[in-house]
Order: sequence, then structure tokens, then C-alpha cells
Amino acid sequence: MKKLTIIFITITIIIILLNTTLTIDSQNKIISIDINNINNNYNKKEIKKANNINTNNNNIELPIGKLIIKKININNNLYDINSKLNDIKYNIMINKSSILPDKDNSIMILQAHSGNSNISYFNRLNELEKNDEINLIINNIDYKYIVYKIYEAKKDYTIEYNQINNEKLLILTTCSTNDKTKQLIIYTKQK
Repeated sequence: MKKLTIIFITITIIIILLNTTLTIDSQNKIISIDINNINNNYNKKEIKKANNINTNNNNIELPIGKLIIKKININNNLYDINSKLNDIKYNIMINKSSILPDKDNSIMILQAHSGNSNISYFNRLNELEKNDEINLIINNIDYKYIVYKIYEAKKDYTIEYNQINNEKLLILTTCSTNDKTKQLIIYTKQK
């Protein structure tokens, strides 16, 4: 009984830690997303464990898509929002508040680490410039996006943006490589 209680408490804490809040102000359409589910506590054991997730019983989890940014050599798989592999500790993560690009008012928010580890997928994100192209392949459909704004904000794990006329957005975010108190946010819109 004690073991079940401990497991329940642990699962509850994990759910709380991964919680993401979406706030919409309908008057001026400023939307704020709390991306506090970025977890910087990872180690090599967890990374190894991620590579073995769902491989027992020959049940290998397949990606739902890819993020391709040729300019900075990114060509990484993306996993379903509810997948254990959709975690910043293992891969580029689709934020749980995201709306896939095949839906109206699509807003995809992708998060990854920067730095020097083998999971620092967004380490070169700061090299992107306005008008650079990004490909997001989801469910075998290739969506093309153009960078229109690059911004460093205080690292409070929120992103504000203005969505105009149902445009489809892709937002990439990581810790700033220049200032540890800031997060780099790359805003893109679908071509």
C-alpha cells in the first residue's frame, strides 16, 4: 500500500511539473503560454533510458514528424505530444499547448536545450535570421515557415505573441547562449 501511495504521489508531482498554461486575451489577441515544463535536470542514465522507451515487446514508437532547418543542420524527429519521447531531456519537444499545423489557428511551440551536451539540439538557433526557412513535417505533410522575428526575453518561461488573421505560427525557444537569464524566441509563420 505504501508503494502505491509513493507511486501516486510521484506521478502527481510529475504531472504538476509538466503542467503548461495557455492564456488568451481575446480583446487584443495577445496570447501568453507558460512553458514551465522545460526540465533542465537530465543525466546520461535518463538519456539512455529514453533510447529504450517502448522497445520491449518490439513496440517501437515512431515519430510523427521532423523539424528541418538546413541553415543550422537540424534534422530531428518529433514525437506525439503525449509520448514519453516528447521530452526536452531526450529530443526537441512539442510544447503541450501546441496546436498542430493541420488545424485552424495552428501554433506549434518547439523547445530544446542549447549548450554543449548531446541533447543541445537548439545550440545554433541564435544563427537564424529574418527570412530564413524552416520545414516542419507532421504526418507526412511538409509545412514551410519563414522567420519573421527573433527576440530574447527574460527567462520566465512564457511566450507572448500576436496571431493575426488565423496565420499559422511555429515558435522555437531555448535558453540564450549569451545571457543565462534570458530565453531566445524565434517566431516564424507559415509561407
